[in-house]
Amino acid sequence: MQFNCSQLSDEVLKSIFDAAFIDAEIDEDGDLFVTDDMRVLVEGLPDQDCFQFTAYFRIAPNHSRDKLLEASNSFNETYIGLKSTIMEGNEVMGFNYAVLMKGGGVIEAKEIIRLFKYFQDVITAAMDDEDLSFIAEG
Repeated sequence: MQFNCSQLSDEVLKSIFDAAFIDAEIDEDGDLFVTDDMRVLVEGLPDQDCFQFTAYFRIAPNHSRDKLLEASNSFNETYIGLKSTIMEGNEVMGFNYAVLMKGGGVIEAKEIIRLFKYFQDVITAAMDDEDLSFIAEG
């Protein structure tokens, strides 16, 4: 089944993950969280012609701010399309990947699942490449 961006509500996205037997829940704030290898916020953003994946991780306290900024810059340069940020006083690292659907593009449900799995794989590889230690998902 194909979807355009305006059809990708949280409920539709949840049904796509449910059909793929991947744990998905809409929390009390109305946010869709999907849990597979990691917990990921999944958002349909029709007003921006995209949908996106976001994951947050608590950073082990043994890393300097310079090391974290260097790693974040490396992520952003190496993994095109992946955006990394350092937040909350150097305690949390966030990763974001937006899938643009400008101009009325459509996407199949299986491609959404493939991109979700790709997002998780890239984050895992990026963390390994930079030798960063994380406490737990934020």
